[in-house]
Amino acid sequence: KENETDLSNIYGILDDTIENKAENFSGQVLFNSVDMIRTNGYINSVSINFHEAPTSVKPQIWLFILSATKNSTQFTITLQYQIPSEDIKPLAGIQNFHLGTSLFTSNEQFLAIGFGENTGNIYSIHDRNQYSVELRNILNKQEKNTPVDFNNEQSQGIAFSFSIIRPSVASKIYRSAADLSLLAEDTKKFQEKENPLRLAKENNSRRFLATKCVERYLDTIWYGEVDKHNHHKVSINLILFYILFLGLFSFVLLVDYFPLNIYGGKRNGYANIHIPITEIVLHILLWTLIVEEIREFIIHWAEKRASSNRSIVRTYFTDDGWNILDCTAILLYLIGFIARFIVIEQAFIVSKICMALDLFLWHVRMLRLFAIRRLGRLGPKLLMIYYSMKDLVFFIYFILIFLFGYSISSYALITTREQVTWIANANGAPARNYTLTNDGTGLWYWEILRNVFDWGMWKVYGQVNLFGIQEADNTTLTGAINDAYGVTTFLLTIAFVGIANVILLNVLVALFNDTLRKVGDRAEDAWAFHHFLLVNEYTKKSVFVPPLSVIDYIFQLYRLIDRCIKNKETDNTYGSIKKTIELDSHLSNRVVFNFKDQIKLDGFLTELSIHFCTPPIIEKPQIKLYIMSPTPDPCAFSIVKWPDSNGQNYYEIPPTTIKKMSGIQKFRIDANMRLLSGQFLAIGFQRGSGSPYSIDRDEYSVNLNHFLNISQSGKQSNKPIVFTNYPNKGAAFSFSISQTIGIVINKFQEHGNILREKIIAETYWKKLINEIIIEEKQENVLSKMMYNDDYNAQNTRIERSITTAAIQLDTERSNILPAASFNEDETIV
Repeated sequence: KENETDLSNIYGILDDTIENKAENFSGQVLFNSVDMIRTNGYINSVSINFHEAPTSVKPQIWLFILSATKNSTQFTITLQYQIPSEDIKPLAGIQNFHLGTSLFTSNEQFLAIGFGENTGNIYSIHDRNQYSVELRNILNKQEKNTPVDFNNEQSQGIAFSFSIIRPSVASKIYRSAADLSLLAEDTKKFQEKENPLRLAKENNSRRFLATKCVERYLDTIWYGEVDKHNHHKVSINLILFYILFLGLFSFVLLVDYFPLNIYGGKRNGYANIHIPITEIVLHILLWTLIVEEIREFIIHWAEKRASSNRSIVRTYFTDDGWNILDCTAILLYLIGFIARFIVIEQAFIVSKICMALDLFLWHVRMLRLFAIRRLGRLGPKLLMIYYSMKDLVFFIYFILIFLFGYSISSYALITTREQVTWIANANGAPARNYTLTNDGTGLWYWEILRNVFDWGMWKVYGQVNLFGIQEADNTTLTGAINDAYGVTTFLLTIAFVGIANVILLNVLVALFNDTLRKVGDRAEDAWAFHHFLLVNEYTKKSVFVPPLSVIDYIFQLYRLIDRCIKNKETDNTYGSIKKTIELDSHLSNRVVFNFKDQIKLDGFLTELSIHFCTPPIIEKPQIKLYIMSPTPDPCAFSIVKWPDSNGQNYYEIPPTTIKKMSGIQKFRIDANMRLLSGQFLAIGFQRGSGSPYSIDRDEYSVNLNHFLNISQSGKQSNKPIVFTNYPNKGAAFSFSISQTIGIVINKFQEHGNILREKIIAETYWKKLINEIIIEEKQENVLSKMMYNDDYNAQNTRIERSITTAAIQLDTERSNILPAASFNEDETIV
């Protein structure tokens, strides 16, 4: 009970009811909008305050997870769950229902309750902004995620409450329950396996990732099982590659980057090559890095495929800010790479500038390697500098305002004498005549922007020079001489330097100190998080450094294509057993199938693989396979009987082949279980027969007892069974379908095989008889009479053996043939 508010979030009210007021909500679905969910997690328990006890023999109560739409009275159903009838007691008052991890909800969703007929009257409460709709409007929906119109009653609500626990907290509760449990079955039921690093990343738990334990674990992943004194060797290889890459890039730009050789000149002392050899090597390395970035984006896309395309692209840059720098560097390189093959001066200038900027970004990119180890606290300090850059942006914003204001106004003053010349009067009267430089035309040129910026920029850094300024166009600016323009410029300069160099710079330093003080405490946590992101990224990359990594990727691509071709030629494989979310699916005593594994081509089931999270624990585990066919109702499916199923609607995996262990187990299917296009393969796990890992496969599941009650109820055996849909969950199993296995031979083939085996057996025995006769003829003539008697006895014995062998083969063949087919070679053997 310690830190109870941290363990769960409780919503709703039970006791503040309207006195003597209850409503019969039979056939309705209701929720209170003030109880909007504010965190991600599992619906752990639901409590309902009954005014009158449920009178139905099998009361029905449904739970629905709702998501809001743009219309304030329309909501979409994302998940639904039916509370078992046996859990609903015929009692008035508060009843509690524990759900475990059956319902997962997200932020800003709602929990609604649907009541069947005669489910009792429920207390009403004040001002809960209640929404309601008829239950049949939801259950009769034919399409998923279709908005449902609700009626709003702001002045009242329904008396129920529910609690939510976070996934990491749920895991702790299950482990505690497992430790306190005495029964092995309960222990396996409550034990939940999880990946704490994945949960920490999803919940942005940087403090957990900053612990020494996690840091050592990540170091083990990064460096492998090597001696701790040699840890630096692996990182040195990566750093060495970047140093060589940046060194080659710098060398090429400094002394070996020329226009394309199209006039027969030499490059690196060789004629007839268009670009230098060093530049060719540089392009190979850069294209290797581009391939690495593309592969990283494909992996990110595969992990976030459930999101929208815009969200996938956005999270690729927001989850890891270094990807922005990578993509910018790649874009600059591509522009420079294309422009360098255009033999025009302007194109070469663009190419050289883009390559120079690209080199600068790749130098900055090397800073990320500091995140792999503290390196004298260099990693955390790097993040402290990054956070301080926000203050620098604030400073630049203000300084630019003063800079442009001062530079333009003062430059306009000091250049006035070069544009306007007043002709003085001999008597000293004010001048009235003047001349304009070039008649006041042609005074604009683009270099003037550079001159204006040069005039004011260096004042920020304390270089206060007002006379004899060398400008970008090789002219000398007179500056602020002793006249009205010069004096005004002098006063503006004093004000600008005082503001920029004294006030703003000192404010910036103060902001840096304050930011570093605040960030210093959490820099370790932030560094640990980026450390985790870096290790997580490189665990998905090749073990080889570029350009050798491309060879590894090509080999992986070849293996993938070869595997796909072989699977296409032989079997069709459905499902997945490797890319799990490392959580138990809790499918004990349930029947499940994955909607994504709908059969595409007709065929026979040949092999099944299950990735067990919770291993089977009972003596004779029962795992049965069913063929399910869709119906017009998207959540209802019917059981299919296949030919040669001996009247059964299932195939049971032999208990002797099921091992009491977690991990991947493969089962060979020895039945002609034919699946047609559009059908599904469902698996039923009896309690104690294990449970697979969870995986994102659009799961449909139902309670096994409810499933068996309908499938074995005689006339109702063909009645569709309603499944519960979990779009973001699934069972980690896969199976193979073949179009060639499972063909039953006809009676003529069976009889022909039997005759061939009889002939082979008779030929063998005749050969043996002849050998015996030849051996006995060589014996002494004196024992001929004895030989004749022995021969007759032996012959009788052999004939009996032939008859016995033929009968035995006939019997065995008749038992074997219905289950398998033999070719001629196997028959001879």
